[in-house]
Amino acid sequence: MVVWNIRGASRKDSLRYLQKICKANALRFVVLLEPMSDTPQLEVVRRFLGFDKAAAALENKVWVFWCNEMSLCFREMAEQLLHMCINFPSGCSIQLSVVYARCSRVGRRELWAAMEELMGTVRGPWLVAGDFNVISNAEERTGGSPANARNMEEFNAAIGTCGLEEVPFDGSLFTWTNGRVWQRLDRALMNRDWADGYALSHVSHLSRGRSDHAPLLITAHSASHQKSSFKFLNVWQRHTGFMDVVRQGWAMPVEGVGMPKFYNKLRAVKCCLQAWNVQVFGNIFNKVKEAEAVLKQREARFDNERDSASRAALEEAKSLYARSLAWECEYWRQKAGIKWLQVGDANSAYFHSRCRQRRSYNFVARIKEQSGAWLEDIHDIRRSAVEFFSSLFASDHHGCLSPGLPFALPQLTSADNAMLGALPELEELKRVVFALEADSAPGPDGFGAGFYQVCWDIINTDLLEAV
Repeated sequence: MVVWNIRGASRKDSLRYLQKICKANALRFVVLLEPMSDTPQLEVVRRFLGFDKAAAALENKVWVFWCNEMSLCFREMAEQLLHMCINFPSGCSIQLSVVYARCSRVGRRELWAAMEELMGTVRGPWLVAGDFNVISNAEERTGGSPANARNMEEFNAAIGTCGLEEVPFDGSLFTWTNGRVWQRLDRALMNRDWADGYALSHVSHLSRGRSDHAPLLITAHSASHQKSSFKFLNVWQRHTGFMDVVRQGWAMPVEGVGMPKFYNKLRAVKCCLQAWNVQVFGNIFNKVKEAEAVLKQREARFDNERDSASRAALEEAKSLYARSLAWECEYWRQKAGIKWLQVGDANSAYFHSRCRQRRSYNFVARIKEQSGAWLEDIHDIRRSAVEFFSSLFASDHHGCLSPGLPFALPQLTSADNAMLGALPELEELKRVVFALEADSAPGPDGFGAGFYQVCWDIINTDLLEAV
C-alpha cells in the first residue's frame, strides 16, 4: 500500500507519478492525504489510477482507493484519524489507522487520546500510518530552529502507551521539507500482533516528486518458515553433558589434513550436537514451563506438609526454575545480538522485539537489477546477488604490470620473509580466539567464537594445524 500527503491530487504531474508507483508495485490500496480537490475529482482520480472503489473522509482531507477483493469499514476519530478494518477474501483482516495530524501540540492531544481509545478496542494486527506532523527525536530534523522537546515527549509517550513500535524504513531519513527545514513527519507504526504476523514489514520513503512529503510505500511480509541453518547456542555449554558430546564428535575419524580436516571435524560435531539437542538438552521454552509446573506443585505440597522433605523438594524446584529462566534469557540474548544486558535481565518482550528488528533489518524484500527492474521472488533475489558479486570481483581484462615503472617498489627483506612464512604459535592463536566477542554472530558453519573458547582444549591442536 501507499500512504502519501500529496498536497494536491488534481495536479497532473503528481498523478502521473502516483500512477507510475501503483503500476510498478502492483498496488491494491492507496491513501492520499490533503488532496486539496473537490469531492467530484475523487472519481476522476480513481479512474486514472485504475482502482475499483474510492471514498473521501475527514472532511475531504483523506482519500482512500482500493480494489474489489477487499471490503472496508470506516470510523472517523478526532478529525485527525481515519480507522479502517480491511477484510480479505482469505478470511484474514487487518486494522489500519490513517493519521493526518494537526500542526500544534495542543491540537494533536486529541489524536493521541483517540489512538489510546482505539488501542483498547483493536484486536489483531494494527498499523498506524500517515502524517503525524511531529518527530520522535532530534535526529529527525535538520535546519531551522532546534526540535521542540515537549512535542517529542508527548509523541513518544503516546506511542508507548498504545504499544506501538516503528516499522523499519529505507530511503531518506526526512520525509518532508520546505527547502529550509527537513523533518521526518511521516511514518508507519505497528502493534505487537502486526509485528508477529508480518515480521518482515517494511516502509520505503520514495521520492517526494512535486509534493513536500514523501510517499510511504508499505510492504507487509510474513516470516518464511524455511528450515533454519545450524547455529551454535552458547547456552548448551551450561549442560553437564555438553563437553562429552563435543569430545565424541571431535574424535570421529575424518578425511583430509589442515583446513579440510578441521572443517570435517566441525561437521561431525554439528551432527552430534543436533542429535543431542533433540534427545537430551530439549526445548528451552518447554523446560521453563515444566519447571514452573513442578515449582507450583511443590509449593502446594510444602504449604500442606511443611516438613523438611517438602522444603528440600521446594528449594530444588526453585533452583531448577531459576536455572531454566537463566538459560532462556541467555538464548534470547544471543539471538537478539544484545551484548550489554546481564543474564539476569530477563525481559522476553524486549528480546522478542529486538529479534524481530534484526530479522526485518537483515531481510531483503526486493532488489533492483542493473536494468532497473525490481525482483521480489526470493530465488530471483539470490540469483541476482550472486551474479552481481561474481561479476564485481571478476575482470574481463587480463594485463600485466609494465616492467619499466618510473619508481622503485619496496622489497621484502629476508627477515620479513621469515616472519611472514613462520607458523603461528599456539599461545598467539589462543590470544586471538579469546579476544573475540563470545556472543558475536557465527560464520557460515554456524559456530561462533563462544564455541572455540569453551572447547579450546579439545580443538586447539587441529585449529593450529588448519591455520
